[in-house]
Amino acid sequence: MGCKSCRKRHYKCDDQQPQCGRCMRAGRSCIRDSEVRFRSSTHAISQTLTFPSNQTWLPLPPNVDFVDETSEAKQGIEHINHPRNPSIGLNTHTSTLGRVLHNWSPGLLSSKLTGSSTTADLSDAEVFSGSNISSRVTPARVSSTPSSFAKYSNNERTPPTYGISQIYLNPPIWPLESAEEAGLLQHFIEVVSLFFDFCDQERHFATVVPQRARVCRTLLNAILALSARHLSRTTDFKSFVADQYYEKCLHTLIPALDDDATIIDETLFVIVVILRLLEEFDVSVLGSDAQGHLLGAQSLTHAQEKIGMDSSLRQAAYWACLRQEIFISLKLQHPVRLNLQLYKESQAVQPTEKCSWAYCATLHCATTVQFAFGDESRSMYKELMDYNNHHHEHRPKSVQPFYYLESEEGGFPDIRYGADHHVMGSQYLSLARILLVTHDPNIPRVGPAHRVAMLSVEGEVRTYIRTLCGVALSNPTISAALMLACMAISLCGDWFTQLKEQEQLYDVLVHTEKLHGWPTAGIQRQMKLSWGWTT
Repeated sequence: MGCKSCRKRHYKCDDQQPQCGRCMRAGRSCIRDSEVRFRSSTHAISQTLTFPSNQTWLPLPPNVDFVDETSEAKQGIEHINHPRNPSIGLNTHTSTLGRVLHNWSPGLLSSKLTGSSTTADLSDAEVFSGSNISSRVTPARVSSTPSSFAKYSNNERTPPTYGISQIYLNPPIWPLESAEEAGLLQHFIEVVSLFFDFCDQERHFATVVPQRARVCRTLLNAILALSARHLSRTTDFKSFVADQYYEKCLHTLIPALDDDATIIDETLFVIVVILRLLEEFDVSVLGSDAQGHLLGAQSLTHAQEKIGMDSSLRQAAYWACLRQEIFISLKLQHPVRLNLQLYKESQAVQPTEKCSWAYCATLHCATTVQFAFGDESRSMYKELMDYNNHHHEHRPKSVQPFYYLESEEGGFPDIRYGADHHVMGSQYLSLARILLVTHDPNIPRVGPAHRVAMLSVEGEVRTYIRTLCGVALSNPTISAALMLACMAISLCGDWFTQLKEQEQLYDVLVHTEKLHGWPTAGIQRQMKLSWGWTT
């Protein structure tokens, strides 16, 4: 049943004796409950309890919520939206945040809110002044529960008045006084931000996000938690440090979700995207992907559709969310659960934008995932394949690699690009090509022609996987390139039958986890089993 310390923090205890693994790493006392259990009562009085003949019975609906509204209950209960002393670990099904956000009605945000004061409406100077931020607070209309959002229908044109989000009301001390926090923030700026900024010329996660953390303690704790987790995955940095900052983040984040202004705040979107990457890193710790913050990001995206990408920071967060959604959709083989029309209308895909080729390739990959795992018509296949060919053949000269060397021994090609968005555009285009080739509706279902067609498909897929791995290894500082290569291996790596090629793919998986901390142990086990490796 787990020790008291793990249960108090909502951790999954490994039940090791005499001290569980989490308590050992955190240096805590591992206290367990007594084995005493109470037996069920068989006293005769229980048999004499009956209802009077004139008892009135009321019909009940299928779903009933029992609410204790006594003063004692209100003081003692720890509601999900009002935790008095939350101590929430990374494996409490981090869906806590996702479940809360999932309950908000998108109708409230169906139009651009006027007369509200949110960070999206403030200039950088106003947001980052810090000292006067509390003076900008205006009386806000705060709901008692998320469900109260439902009372504002899509037809209402008088939105509530919002003050500044509660997540800004207790800013951190700045400059930072802790050397540990300073080191973690610097690591985020220099290294971890690259997981988000590889298609962003303005480097929002490396520049704007740390500045926003000056006035938002919740965001700062999310940054520190992710940075600490990455260091613990790539160095001997202690893993429990990330748990501590994560708990601090949720301690202020979850109560703030009861504030109207928080839900439309772009900083909340950034926080959820950061926590989602943290959640992905923790697959190696938890053994599975809880997807809690993924659900939170999906809910925010749907709720804020009418607001759209009204600022460059919100746009950066939206695209980071899409890339995370593509990854989990490929992993679980289900359609992308975001409104792709919003991205088609984004400024990022306009031809005048410097990184538009890479953004268009990313959106094309997401659309291809929809076709491969959704209910799209077969006629869409030709349109997607034509786009894939055209986008590759007519790419700007500036996007083409400056060095290309095909391996003479059937290994990975050496393909080097001049910018990270060139690399990632190529990777998403190749990944989309693999999906299109493997989901070609024109392949004969049975007979000799089917086998001939599949031999051609397998050969083309192996070529594109080699390309994905070659591009990733030739541009090693771009962590996301290796992540997509690993995803391609997990999808079709079993089609490699030569031992030498299998070993090369396996080395890519090991290299990715060692260099960037990205968990690939599950894919490693999957490939060993598929290849029939016994050791």
